[in-house]
Amino acid sequence: MADYSMEDSKWNDRKATVGAWFEANPDLAKEEDREALANGFFRIGDNYPENRMKYWTSITSLFAGLSNSPLGPGRASNLTVAQKSQLDLYISEYEEDAVAQYESNPKLRATARQHGKSGGMFYHLMENGAQEYAKSEAKAERAFLIKAFNSAHKGDNEAMYLWPTIPSEDGESQILDFNADGSPNVTYVAIQEEE
Repeated sequence: MADYSMEDSKWNDRKATVGAWFEANPDLAKEEDREALANGFFRIGDNYPENRMKYWTSITSLFAGLSNSPLGPGRASNLTVAQKSQLDLYISEYEEDAVAQYESNPKLRATARQHGKSGGMFYHLMENGAQEYAKSEAKAERAFLIKAFNSAHKGDNEAMYLWPTIPSEDGESQILDFNADGSPNVTYVAIQEEE
C-alpha cells in the first residue's frame, strides 16, 4: 500500500511558506478562494497525517499557472517568500516587456540569437522566437538580480553590484528596493584601483 504521509516538520514548513505567500499576495490569495481552499486542505492534513501527500497535491494545484508561485524546484533561497514574490512579479513584467521589445524592433529581430553554448541560433528562426528571446532575457535578469541581492544579503564588500532590502511600510519586514518606475534599485560599486 502506498505511503501518503508527510512528517510534521515538512508539513508545517510548507504551511508556513504558503501562509507567508498569502500575506505577501492578498489579492491572489482571495482570487478563486485560493487561501480558503489551501487552509481547508491544511486543516484536513492536520487531522489525517497519513494522507498529507494527497492534500499537498491539491494545495499545489491552486498555484498552477501563477508567475509568482511560492512552490518550486531548486534549493532554498536567501529571499523570503514575500521577496521572492516581489521578484517573480517583476521578472514576469520584464519578460512581457522583452517580448514587446523584440516584436517592435526589426534590428533586434534580425540579429538576436541564443548564447553560443545554447546553439547560437537566431530567435527569428524559431517557432516562438519572441517568447524564447524574452525567456532568455528574463532568466539572465533574474540571475543578475539574485546575485546582487545575495551579495548585499551576505555583506560582500567585494561585489560589483548590490541590491539591498529596505524596511516595509509597517517596518515589520524587509522588502526588495524598487525605484518609483518599478525598476530594481541596484547599486553599482566602483572598483577602487590600488595605487
